[in-house]
Amino acid sequence: MKRKITVIGAGNIGGLLSNLLCIKEIADVLTILDVNGKYAEGVSLDISQANSVSCSDTKIIGTDSFEHIRDSQVIVITAGVARKPNMTREELLKINVEVISSISKNIKKYTENQQELPLIITVTNPLDIMSWVVKNITNFPKHKVIGMSGILDTARLCYFLSQKVGCAISDVHSMVLGGHGDQMVPLISNTSIAGISIDHFVKTGTITDEQIRDIIEKTQKGGGQIVSLLEKGSAFNAPAMSVLKMIECYLSDNGKFIPCSTYLEGEYGFNGLYMGVPVILSPNKEKFKILELKLSNDESIMLKNSAKIVEDNISLVKQYLRD
Repeated sequence: MKRKITVIGAGNIGGLLSNLLCIKEIADVLTILDVNGKYAEGVSLDISQANSVSCSDTKIIGTDSFEHIRDSQVIVITAGVARKPNMTREELLKINVEVISSISKNIKKYTENQQELPLIITVTNPLDIMSWVVKNITNFPKHKVIGMSGILDTARLCYFLSQKVGCAISDVHSMVLGGHGDQMVPLISNTSIAGISIDHFVKTGTITDEQIRDIIEKTQKGGGQIVSLLEKGSAFNAPAMSVLKMIECYLSDNGKFIPCSTYLEGEYGFNGLYMGVPVILSPNKEKFKILELKLSNDESIMLKNSAKIVEDNISLVKQYLRD
């Protein structure tokens, strides 16, 4: 069977992700769907012509019709209003709930009778809340609705640590849990560099506790910093690469734990909300797995605070959906 992927939203993230999917030839058929059908056609034509340079045979369809999402194995939602300078993710809530609700209804309409449901990856902010909206409306199982958050947040944490320590980014192993916002929880207690606990680097003076606290704050505000610097728009390179990694893990069914926004049903002591946790993505429900890490006392408190913000926003969303 041909592998089909749909990207909803032809903006910066959607456009770059689509190009990356073609370069790596992950999909046989790629649908780029946008409310502006002509723009989607333009993006698809541009990438199709780029494919002749990269020698990719991916067939690309640019459209504004949801009928073209049928038989997709993966659907990525990037559509919605992007963050503007000084705008919090929570301020995006009311604007994007309506957008994501409409998209979710169409996804359900055109895919719910497939032999295998597609994996839906949510990128639209506020990400954890939008993931909840998608699951609530589609009623898809938890392993089929995942948010892109932890993998991006973790990438930022590892970058900042590598810059301070002076090592390769690939040598840094860590994890960021919680909501995708200023209250995310970088797990310093689970961080190692070249297989050595970060505590060793603190003891030897390579990095100080104060510098680690600064890195935690930089990680939490990483997205906002890029919004401020770009002035018009938000991050798109790292988010697109993060989604690409998620798709590769899911389709290859490689059993790797990666941090993603996932629906919790008792894990870490939380129920009925989405937050970033380590998870194995798999088309097979039995292979889908959430890893519960041991947290320090401070990290546990931070995670509870992060969950509280997500829960409060879900309460607001429920009110919006009723209205």
